[in-house]
Amino acid sequence: MSVTPSMDIFSLLDVDQQIRHPNVGLYALTLAHKNQVYLEYENRLCNILDMLESLDATEGKESMEDRVLQELIRANRLKGLEWSGQRSKRGVNGAMVNTGVFMPLLGVAVSDNASESYFVTRHPQNPTLHAIYVTTLIMYVLYHLPRRGAAVLLAGMRSILKSQASLCSLASEVPIDPRKLLSMYSIPTHCTHHRVGASPTCGEPLFETVIINAKAHTVPLCKYEVQDLKQWVGRLLSRPSIEEYVFKAFRRPRKEYMEDMWDAGHLCKILLKKGERFLPGPANETRLAFSFSMDSFNPYHMKEAKQTVSSTAIWLILLNLPPHLRYRPENMFLAGVIPGPRKPSLSNINHSLKLLVDVLLEFFDPGVLYSQTARHKQGCRVRAILVPVVSDMLAARQAGGFASPTATYFCMRCNLKVQDIENLDKYSWPP
Repeated sequence: MSVTPSMDIFSLLDVDQQIRHPNVGLYALTLAHKNQVYLEYENRLCNILDMLESLDATEGKESMEDRVLQELIRANRLKGLEWSGQRSKRGVNGAMVNTGVFMPLLGVAVSDNASESYFVTRHPQNPTLHAIYVTTLIMYVLYHLPRRGAAVLLAGMRSILKSQASLCSLASEVPIDPRKLLSMYSIPTHCTHHRVGASPTCGEPLFETVIINAKAHTVPLCKYEVQDLKQWVGRLLSRPSIEEYVFKAFRRPRKEYMEDMWDAGHLCKILLKKGERFLPGPANETRLAFSFSMDSFNPYHMKEAKQTVSSTAIWLILLNLPPHLRYRPENMFLAGVIPGPRKPSLSNINHSLKLLVDVLLEFFDPGVLYSQTARHKQGCRVRAILVPVVSDMLAARQAGGFASPTATYFCMRCNLKVQDIENLDKYSWPP
């Protein structure tokens, strides 16, 4: 059975509210003739939704609203592909990441000269509301305050605002539900994985229904916490000092004595295509090199009587950064966390690794085009490679699909058997 990705906590848009407004958001199209089909269809759907909202509540009305909303979501995805194709020099085959977002729905300040999401003021203009939003998000996301506790915190904030005449008008801008500060997005309900290319679709359900306080709730059977690498790179390259380090990584002179892997020079010999080295790349592009790391850990720490639970985390380390910045938590990409209670098998780990492999293939060729970075105000193409696997022996073999070090054929390079492991004469090893 496949896993279900969870949402990116850095997205602060209410998607359900955004799609109710025609041609707004990340992928708003121009009024050019070639876009009229998309815009007219979306506008018609929004008009139907407005008419439905004016009717009395019935089961038929709710069913129709759901169908119209689903069609609006599909139309927005098609607009996203068209927008990407129009912005990318290589067409829809080259991904385009829009670092701009539609902010007026949240009441935040947006500069006319800077519509890029990582380069605008994302918080409310009022400092009191800003403090309330940040405090609630920190308690809710970082300190794992339960949703009900965060709702009580917001209710207390509203009471404080209402008690002050000068702040009373701000109380209505504090949400009741803390989830309003996070976004929502739709996901498939059944597994679409193929174990091999010609095999049938898995089709196993991804969700189950549980009854809590006499109410039915749909919850995922297995939740995989994952980040979007494209958006993470966009945030990273919005930091001026970081992008300078990234750009200069392959252009500095190598030291006589090796202090970092870049001093060896082997990574700079990797080819993008015949006759063209991947690193350092042209000045109008950004080239990234990552290392891969995977390890399992017990989220409940040590347990008595060997009652162990294992969760597995996957990281990418940006090798462009110098060693003193490379391993800081804010500069490491947490690709995902696979929940326990057991480690994933050699075949099941592929579900999680495939999500990462697919996006890295796209980063390698044709690359991902960003609408703006700190160094390139008019945007640039970013390419990336993943080279070394930095893990212990068990995790490295699992990620690479190799057998356990205790298997009969334990070696990754020859067919030497484990009972001959003490044979050090390499000329006698079977090929």
